[in-house]
Amino acid sequence: MGRVLWRLTIMLSMVLMPGCAGCGGAPVPDARKPDDQNAIKNDDPKGPPVANQRIEPIDPNDIVDLRDSRVDDQHLAKIVRMPGIVGLNLEGASNITDAGLSHLAAAPELRWLNIGGLNISAKGLSHLRQAPKLHSLYLGGMLVDDARLAALTQLQQVRLLSIPYMGEASLRTLAEKMPNLESLDLTSQAKADDELKPLREFRKLRHLWLPHRAGDAALRTVQHLDTLQELRLEFTGTVTSEGVRRIGTLREL
Repeated sequence: MGRVLWRLTIMLSMVLMPGCAGCGGAPVPDARKPDDQNAIKNDDPKGPPVANQRIEPIDPNDIVDLRDSRVDDQHLAKIVRMPGIVGLNLEGASNITDAGLSHLAAAPELRWLNIGGLNISAKGLSHLRQAPKLHSLYLGGMLVDDARLAALTQLQQVRLLSIPYMGEASLRTLAEKMPNLESLDLTSQAKADDELKPLREFRKLRHLWLPHRAGDAALRTVQHLDTLQELRLEFTGTVTSEGVRRIGTLREL
């Protein structure tokens, strides 16, 4: 695929984030020119093998949209056996449980998953290790406690993560345990700028969506992310020209 030009988007008024139609969460990033940094590798010997797989763009039309539906675990077991399932939107499908996610092993090509708003425990998240090509995961509305965070950090194949509120310590754990994250969506959080300091520990971030009302203090942290290619701020009136100047030093933006 040709080289993709990324934009710095600073939004100082309410905007709608573009994304796949009806999918929710952050937009699906395009693949960049193939290189070794784009390879998805699973360094966890206990997980399924993931050998040099590439992050590929997802066509929104290829995502099976089951948002807010009455589909349950038994229905899901049949759906995932359909050939060619690459994306699955289960946001708000409240009849899906931990057991339902165990069926995702039957969809070996699954790369995109939204389970926002579901009552999924750490056990359910652990089932996602059986989806070795899963690179984009959306967890909007899920309480990420210590047990869920521990299960989440085992998903070394994930490269794009959209995650709800988590404390500073949890964000630091995420940076330590998932160092290969390339895209991080924190827009559903209402965090204070000083709670975002662990962001500087993500050394491979290319795309970052900051929480609502993030300000100059957050950008002082962001300026250390020298791999960053896209930055999005929403619903913020606290960014000044000084904050913009700081991130202007990032060479990849």
